[in-house]
Amino acid sequence: MKEWNRIGLRTRWVGAALSLQLVTMAVIPVASAAAFKDTKGNFAESAIDALHQQGVISGFANGTFKPNQSITRVEFFTLLNKVMGYTNADTPMFADVSSKSWFYEQVGIAVGSGYIQGEYQDGGKLSPTIPITRQEVASMLAKSLKLPLDNNAAVKLPYKDSAQVNSWRKSAVQSVVSAQLMAGMPDRTFRPAEAVSRAQVAAILKRVVDNYMGGTSAGSSGGNSSNGGGSALTYKPLNPITLNLNASAAQFLPTYVDAVLGTSVSKVAVTWPSIPTNEIGKFTYEGTLSGSTYKPKLIVFVVDPSAAGNGGNTGTPGTGTGTTSPPITINGPALSDVKISFSSLFSTIIVRSNDKVTSVMAGSDVMHYEGGNSFSLATAGLKLGQKITIKALDIQGKVIEQKDYIVQSTTNGN
Repeated sequence: MKEWNRIGLRTRWVGAALSLQLVTMAVIPVASAAAFKDTKGNFAESAIDALHQQGVISGFANGTFKPNQSITRVEFFTLLNKVMGYTNADTPMFADVSSKSWFYEQVGIAVGSGYIQGEYQDGGKLSPTIPITRQEVASMLAKSLKLPLDNNAAVKLPYKDSAQVNSWRKSAVQSVVSAQLMAGMPDRTFRPAEAVSRAQVAAILKRVVDNYMGGTSAGSSGGNSSNGGGSALTYKPLNPITLNLNASAAQFLPTYVDAVLGTSVSKVAVTWPSIPTNEIGKFTYEGTLSGSTYKPKLIVFVVDPSAAGNGGNTGTPGTGTGTTSPPITINGPALSDVKISFSSLFSTIIVRSNDKVTSVMAGSDVMHYEGGNSFSLATAGLKLGQKITIKALDIQGKVIEQKDYIVQSTTNGN
């Protein structure tokens, strides 16, 4: 059975059959907003207005922007993810980032994009809601934009307080200053530990957009997204579908994607390219959302209905629910690696599996698909010595392997 990726070149698709947990700050168009009440005459007024029109930043319900208010770490991650168009997520390994937090996905994208690597210690605390500092912003910008870093010599910054810059961030500060993305203060200081304001971040990101993104943010579609003023707009991933060989695909494709803003869920129309079913295998396709730059992904299994064990069902049109596939024969272990990390705040479970496994359960919880045959779950309430049953399932939902693991103070491997 061949497995191909039809998004671009025909390359092997090595993922399991769960939708990627990719969450982005893509937006739905709304009418252009009026200027904020409190930004007239602000040094960053034009940058604030421009980014607002592009859907990168928003204000508060009372019509203000609060330009002098500091911005938190996760608010900055959200904005940078948006501007750079980042969507690839990885599992956050911080003791104070729960899977139930509104910012969990955005931290995951920051981890997956690599720009917070080395900034904070995995397994330690991220302190996500404290103000982000100028040197933190500089370091993350340098990594995101792949600015040249002078790591082979002692960096000498032209500021009176250069000694206060973290040694491992000096080269990044030098790079963003050279790139004219940030600058020092009139008193010839950089103030590396000072909190960054919303206006300052707007000015910095506008320079990023103008100098590196062709004048348009990667996630811009003329709409409105949220940073400190409200909840992040996210999209629910699509379930995979199964189609019979040579069947017509059109009637079974999802017709919408759920857009989630806080507690509000709305339907966004999605269109798909032509999806052939003349070849047995597992394929992935990108859809196009109405009024958004977000690209939903759909995994499609094409099976032979005459194969033993396949009932030949054709699925439920427009819901993303497809047919039942033939039983899958597993060669080798289905669960190749299980790691359980315990902490008093929350625990993480990471599982690698055989590429025929389409879902994994830890107890009664379905684990998140992370790509590359890897699944993860961040959970609270585990206890030392507790037994956790890990199950691997095929596309029919049949348990093809299960093992018990004991939660220990370190990591369990298998």
